[in-house]
Amino acid sequence: MSFWKKQKRSISRSYNAWKARRAVAREQRKRAAESRRRRKKKAGSKSSAVQRALVRFRLWRLQTSKVYKKRWAKALTESKVLAFLYKRRNWLLALLFLAGVGLFSFFLLRESAPQNIGQGPIDFGERVALEINGKAIPYKVYVDTLVMAHGPEVLQKLTEQEVVRQEAERLKLEITPAEVSDIALKADKDPTRRRLHDAQLRTSLLLRKIILKQTSEERLQEVYQSFKGDLTLYSLQALRFKDRPAAGRFLEAVRKGTPSDIAASKFAENKGQVMAFGNMTVAQIHEQLGPGVAKEISEAQEGGLTSPVSARGSVFLFRVAKILTSYDDVKPAAVDLVVEAETTQTMYDLLSKAQIRSQFLEKNLLKEDTQPTSTPSTSSTPK
Repeated sequence: MSFWKKQKRSISRSYNAWKARRAVAREQRKRAAESRRRRKKKAGSKSSAVQRALVRFRLWRLQTSKVYKKRWAKALTESKVLAFLYKRRNWLLALLFLAGVGLFSFFLLRESAPQNIGQGPIDFGERVALEINGKAIPYKVYVDTLVMAHGPEVLQKLTEQEVVRQEAERLKLEITPAEVSDIALKADKDPTRRRLHDAQLRTSLLLRKIILKQTSEERLQEVYQSFKGDLTLYSLQALRFKDRPAAGRFLEAVRKGTPSDIAASKFAENKGQVMAFGNMTVAQIHEQLGPGVAKEISEAQEGGLTSPVSARGSVFLFRVAKILTSYDDVKPAAVDLVVEAETTQTMYDLLSKAQIRSQFLEKNLLKEDTQPTSTPSTSSTPK
């Protein structure tokens, strides 16, 4: 077979294959177009059916509205009461709206208002507090026993709150909005306990204000000079380690010149994250972190590291970032010390001057635990 015949046959086969593909594509386009026409026709029939139904509904509503209008007009002409109410329908709607708002407000205030406060004795009726082998113990007996057991303590606390409030009012001392917000954050979430906790926090804050009102700057200076060592504030930073060997490897790496952040990320927990404990006195460090940490901190220099110590179930290395000893820096700690020392004496003075009458309290309300104690002076030491 010559070359040209082979080329002619190859071109003929290619042409026939192209015609076949073209015929298949034409058939596919035709089927797709037919499918689109069917879908469009079907959608058009549905929309037209919906439109016809909507038209029928509108006609039906128009016819029924005409019928009801005729009936309503006839009823208005036959009934004078109905005609009277119809003429004043706007007033009636307004009254119904106001009644609904009032009813809603009543139930809202009823739910939010404290229960059984200022309403006098509670009638428990036949309520049962406890039942043992079929024998019922009335709720009134339970409440009376509770009052006899804890009533004097509760009344004493209420008395202390009231005398502090009256003294603060006499001295024109008030709680600022910022302090109210702080009290709200500290108070309990339970509504009943929140009211009690809120009252205690307010009393403590007002008593603090009363004490500071009576405390001069010279008194604070005297306390500072007397307890300067105890009022010193240490600004602490710490790294936590898994155990003492890990802390030792960290110290060895730092001595060899390894940057402290790189060594901390390698040997300390939490990827070497530095923990800040803020400013604390030695007494606060002893209370929160233990005596071992307090001893190490008291002997450390500013900027120095302590040896590995155990605290809160872990091993720590503490760094004394700053030591604050000036009067302006430690004045808040001195104020706290004075308030703590003068609280009992101030409360004793307020109760002794108050005229207290109650059938549930003893004649002398001042108990042994309210007797004043010694206050900070140059001859005493803080707790």
